[in-house]
Amino acid sequence: MKTKKSIQKRSKRVATFLLLGFGIWACQDEFSESSDPNLVAFNTENGLVKANSVKDNLALKVAKNMAANISNPALIEFLNAKASEQFDGDNNFLIEVNRNEPLTSEVKDMNKRAITFGSILTGGEDVAMRTTENVENLLDSIAAYYPLMQVYLYGFPEDVSLLNDEEYLVAFVPSNIQNDVVPAYDKRGNYLELSANEPPASPVIVISENERVLAFPKNQGESNRVLSCPVMAEAIYENEDYIYYYREDVMESNNLCVIDGGGTGGGGGTGGGSGSGTSCERDGRSGKDRFYRFKLRDMDVFDQIKDQWLNGELEIDVSITIGPKNGTPFTVKKVFYLNNSDLKDCGVFNCNTQWRYENAEVITWDRELYGEKMIYVWSEYDPGTSTTKTYSFSNSYKGTDGSNQTSNVSFSETTTDKTDELGQSIVEYCDGIGSDGFQYNTGSLYFQIQ
Repeated sequence: MKTKKSIQKRSKRVATFLLLGFGIWACQDEFSESSDPNLVAFNTENGLVKANSVKDNLALKVAKNMAANISNPALIEFLNAKASEQFDGDNNFLIEVNRNEPLTSEVKDMNKRAITFGSILTGGEDVAMRTTENVENLLDSIAAYYPLMQVYLYGFPEDVSLLNDEEYLVAFVPSNIQNDVVPAYDKRGNYLELSANEPPASPVIVISENERVLAFPKNQGESNRVLSCPVMAEAIYENEDYIYYYREDVMESNNLCVIDGGGTGGGGGTGGGSGSGTSCERDGRSGKDRFYRFKLRDMDVFDQIKDQWLNGELEIDVSITIGPKNGTPFTVKKVFYLNNSDLKDCGVFNCNTQWRYENAEVITWDRELYGEKMIYVWSEYDPGTSTTKTYSFSNSYKGTDGSNQTSNVSFSETTTDKTDELGQSIVEYCDGIGSDGFQYNTGSLYFQIQ
């Protein structure tokens, strides 16, 4: 098992994104759909597939075991300390990465020495429950079938000693939320229902799927991981089944690969070029286009995409697809990590959307190679079932005989059924880039490119 010596807190920064689609196979012998009456209700209600049922069963077991041990102050201190590290910029941490860590460095007696975070999840301080077999069965199943299971803390004060154990609940996010219900448990094992859309009044420990880390199955091989591009960054964690990377690191590797000639995109180009012969502001430019800023159209769009209280912070994605004159279309992907408050300005009586300034590099536009147009597709990402969407646009290039040639550029994007679409815009080479840049309207948001 390998980890970085330290996983440092990440600041909000421009990053890149690729949806991970890996298969989760059944482990019915250990985690049956009928193992809990509450889970049966979800499954019969929405017809969850077997793979998602396994993940829900694992999350349910973790939530119930953690709730049963919520009176242990060492557990609360451990959860708060780990989440406060914000290893990916959010108030969470991965269970698999931290499974073997002790709850406390203080040892009062020999029996306390064996209490790790993983043992709490699989039976707590009850020595009879904390057998090697019980611990390894559940934790190894999480590692194999739900590698991105995380603990997210909602509504915790900086000083956790101000709260008593009566105020804590442990919830888990099912694969498909039905009728606004998020299952939760208290320390007595009582089943409760929280609203996915209405924030709870008390702190909640949430078991959910991480949105900012990718876990690549080792048996897929390096060449199949990211569009045939190698991951250049150091892994943050590794076990027998998966290698873990920050999504931003993975996709930055992919962007460098496709732009700089290592992948499908070909060379990055040197500047504007003569193109169609029309004089434009980008002519002779040696630097990259830049995102200047963006904002949502109105508060209706904000309400559509704002993350529910149980999902942590926002991930606004944009995919820029280029159709080279003589080559396969390729895509540069970026993601902006944001708080809900970053996109709105609220007064005493109302709220309005506000500009988010990024000033982030995109790509150097070689007009002769890339033609007259690119397409920008925006979304707010949430984990879910993989789905594919197809897009197309018409691009034009200068032919060898001096005439304009037109070609249809068609491409597919992998996303999820939980991701909110925010529209698309065609960006043209001759659009103005001076001052604040040219403003585009996708129907759901405005953005400006300089």
